Amino acid sequence: MYLAYALNTSESWPLWARWAVVALLIASVLVESGFTPAGLTYLADVAGQSDGRGAAMGIYTLLLGLGSALGAGLGGWLAQSLALNGIILGTVGLARLAVVGLALLYEQTKL
Repeated sequence: MYLAYALNTSESWPLWARWAVVALLIASVLVESGFTPAGLTYLADVAGQSDGRGAAMGIYTLLLGLGSALGAGLGGWLAQSLALNGIILGTVGLARLAVVGLALLYEQTKL
């Protein structure tokens, strides 16, 4: 999201530099689009072939819906308050929460 912030504040940059940031932003979105399938694969692997698999997918679906609702509310509030920089700030904050969650998950599965 730092690329989006750089693009948002690039009025004085030459045109080629802005297009370079756009290209990097597109590549980042393409990489990011693989996160959900990778997460689902990991979740299915952790749950295994047991009754816990259905519960794990149910929890995933619940959290996905909750995240969509809360994300729309938080994103709307941040966009109204700080415009595009608010959305960038919110995304960076949520990404940090995700990294903390992944670190906790890693510690729990390591045991």
